[in-house]
Amino acid sequence: MKTLLLLLLLLLPLSLVQAQSPGRYAWAGISANHYRGDLEDGLFHLNPAIHAGLKFNRAKRLNGIFSIGYGSVSGQNPDFNPSVQPPIAPNKYFNTSFFTADYALQYNLVKTERFHLYISQGIGLFRYNPKDEQDRELQNLGTTRPSDEIYGNISLQLPTSLGTAFFLPNQWGLGLQASYLNPLTDYIDNIGRLGTDKGNDNVLQFRLMLLVPVEASRKGTSELK
Repeated sequence: MKTLLLLLLLLLPLSLVQAQSPGRYAWAGISANHYRGDLEDGLFHLNPAIHAGLKFNRAKRLNGIFSIGYGSVSGQNPDFNPSVQPPIAPNKYFNTSFFTADYALQYNLVKTERFHLYISQGIGLFRYNPKDEQDRELQNLGTTRPSDEIYGNISLQLPTSLGTAFFLPNQWGLGLQASYLNPLTDYIDNIGRLGTDKGNDNVLQFRLMLLVPVEASRKGTSELK
């Protein structure tokens, strides 16, 4: 009897911890990224990125998430041949590293203790630096576009996402998310007015995340019922 009582006393703190839904998660992840724009060749090319951030979890439906990321995208279209006069010679290949920082609101379509399904909309910054095959910065190569076509390398982005997360009894989680980053620029590939695709360039991102609880919610799991 004493052994059973001692076992119950030892398990009680653990059960209380597991009964609480974390109020915040620190997270880190990796992603595969696909560029969409004028130098897209119709194939699916994936480039890597790494990510980290902080996810809030206090409310049942609407919570915020901070994210930063660093990675790259690339594209090549040998058939890209706009009608131009020398000395203009548009690039047919590019590779750009990018850095992102954003804040998004996640709306939980489903939220239980072990499973989240959400959509989200965010706003943030997208910094990019397109380069050619010789690793030259295309932003500084004025002969690759009309002489009056000048652009910066920092843009707003409006990432839209659909994601899900699965949680273990210890509250650690694994998340999957698909996003369009929606940068407000047409120069990720250095091609603007000479391009045939209407609208801005885009990045399709598939992200895998590990979520680690860093703060217990005062409400516990009652908010999930």
